[in-house]
Amino acid sequence: MAGNPHFNKPGNSFVRAEDGTFLPGHPGFVALKIEPDEFYRLGMEFCDICEETKRTPTIAGLCRHLGISMKTYYNYCKRDDMAFECESVQMRIVEVWEARLIGSGTAGAQFWLRNNAGYKDMRQTELSGPDGQPIQSVTSVEIVGVDAPQLGLDPDAL
Repeated sequence: MAGNPHFNKPGNSFVRAEDGTFLPGHPGFVALKIEPDEFYRLGMEFCDICEETKRTPTIAGLCRHLGISMKTYYNYCKRDDMAFECESVQMRIVEVWEARLIGSGTAGAQFWLRNNAGYKDMRQTELSGPDGQPIQSVTSVEIVGVDAPQLGLDPDAL
């Protein structure tokens, strides 16, 4: 895989120091500055490689190809000068996952789209009256007289 030339140096490791920080050579150690056009080119290159090798593209795979951490990727996507490029590459990745929603065995694709592409399960419950009309609420109060002699009371005293 071609990818970012800064990332593909011999000796790059994917380990952390004892304090949890990335060691030199890890893509999270120093956020590399990628210009929008280079981001787009590398992102599309990643998607092409995935398509040619029949691999499913992921955001993590894209970040690895770009030589950046996922945090840096999401920060890039928030920038005005990178929004179009980021969305274009992301749309190409989402397209692959959406295609997996056809047929059986779609749970993995549904999970990925909900957690990475902002998709949501929608459930709607509609309550209505007859023929779709609003529900009518009728309250009636019935005043019932009490038979005083039955209660052992003097009716003239009431």
